[in-house]
Amino acid sequence: MCIGCSGFASALSVAVDGGGAALSGPLDVQWGREVTQAVPRAGDGPLVLFADGRQKTFDLVVGADGAWSRVRPAVSPVTPHYTGVTTVETSLDDVDDSYPELGRPIGDGSVSVYGVNRSLSAQRNSGGHVKVCAPLDWNAGLDLADVEATRSSRSLLARWQRI
Repeated sequence: MCIGCSGFASALSVAVDGGGAALSGPLDVQWGREVTQAVPRAGDGPLVLFADGRQKTFDLVVGADGAWSRVRPAVSPVTPHYTGVTTVETSLDDVDDSYPELGRPIGDGSVSVYGVNRSLSAQRNSGGHVKVCAPLDWNAGLDLADVEATRSSRSLLARWQRI
């Protein structure tokens, strides 16, 4: 199951506020601190360097900091690279009340639909918020500089039909 950042933060907060009963040992969660680097170290756990100049060793570091993660290099040499696919992303708020016909198939997780040379994915986040992504068809004749025309364009989904 996929959860958004705020859902993950909420679950972690419950674990911490509840004394970490679901986890072994005391927790030292560093909220709102900018990480500049995580350095792997054998035996002691990763050393985390913070923007304020402080540093600390942890047993576990969760890197939920996006594509250009400052934590990822501590566990993998892989870096993001462009694959040639561009996606358009939109968000739906209050999906269960405002768009129940979309909320039902997404359920508590995500749903993806695939066709020939097309796909559509939706992921539920916390608070009734849903992210929807679809690859951009560069042959659709969109002028991306014209934001309003792009927003109102149905050509992004022109090859899809309602079932």
